[in-house]
Amino acid sequence: MKFDKLKLQIVFLTLFFLTMDCGPGRTFEIVDNKIVDNQYDNHPPFNDSSPKISRIMSSIAMINCTAYYKQYEFDPEDKVYKEDVTDADILKKGDNFNISRNSAGTSLLLSISGNKVLLLTCNHIIDYPEETYDYYSKYFSRNYVNIFLKKQKQTQFVTLDNNVVDLEIIAQNKRKDIALLGGTSSGKVMNISEPDFKIGNASDLNTGNFVYIFGFPKGHKMVSSGLISMEGSRTDQFMMDIPFNRGMSGGIVFAIRDDSPNFEMIGMATSAAADFEYILTPEEEIIQDEGFNQSLPYQGNIYIEEKPRIRYGITYVNSIEVIMNFLRRNRRLIENAGYDIDHILGEKE
Repeated sequence: MKFDKLKLQIVFLTLFFLTMDCGPGRTFEIVDNKIVDNQYDNHPPFNDSSPKISRIMSSIAMINCTAYYKQYEFDPEDKVYKEDVTDADILKKGDNFNISRNSAGTSLLLSISGNKVLLLTCNHIIDYPEETYDYYSKYFSRNYVNIFLKKQKQTQFVTLDNNVVDLEIIAQNKRKDIALLGGTSSGKVMNISEPDFKIGNASDLNTGNFVYIFGFPKGHKMVSSGLISMEGSRTDQFMMDIPFNRGMSGGIVFAIRDDSPNFEMIGMATSAAADFEYILTPEEEIIQDEGFNQSLPYQGNIYIEEKPRIRYGITYVNSIEVIMNFLRRNRRLIENAGYDIDHILGEKE
């Protein structure tokens, strides 16, 4: 035991002397065998961080969103232009049926007021257009409408303590990709808690700082870790090398200042780097309804579809400063909706 303690002291003293020349005016001290410099750490925590991680995990929830559309499909012989689709008689020309679009992501519980809950997430998770158009212009000289989608309704919900909570949009910023959602649970919220951590400062980050991200990649509640890159980053956004999967949008990012339990929220993951490619795809109905015998040549229609290819290891993060500014600007709107965020923003001026 004494030998292990001596080794730990040697490690910290070595780190201390190696970092003495990191910059003018920077001071250090050794407290309880660890370097204390009031900077974000470049290494995983030495102290047990499991209790703090568990508390943070209890503050996140998975958001689900579904948009329901009426789809109209026209033949080129119908010669339907975009301005024609408002005509009920024109719509009768097209084949129509109902479709839906789904998305999921991560949210952070900001406030519990009785049974009312307020959640922070990415706007693109719940941002579905009212109308979309697809044209025949690639094949014809005129921009005839091929497919017209008209949104009928949209729902978003979160499951808390086995209670499905329907959510409404309280505030959103499409350009910054931030949204606040609120709703009322039918039962008391027990196993999810308001944030129990400090609000950090992304301007204190340096390339190589160690971070955690909490979210729901592929629907699984997970925590992962990686490193920050500030090279070429903007003041409102930075990058990290943590892989990004569907469901991780809205994941909250933490840095550690002078070891655990000093977790500080520094941002929210929004997207990953991606390239787009065109692939040939069969008819969806044939694959789903009739199946496809892979030993026989495919005889159905073939479509060209644009698919994103995620470049794992480049994840973009909105800084905590952007999030806090968004909350401050919408404070009155949030309070008028019946939610309290004084514990995050502090007392009113």
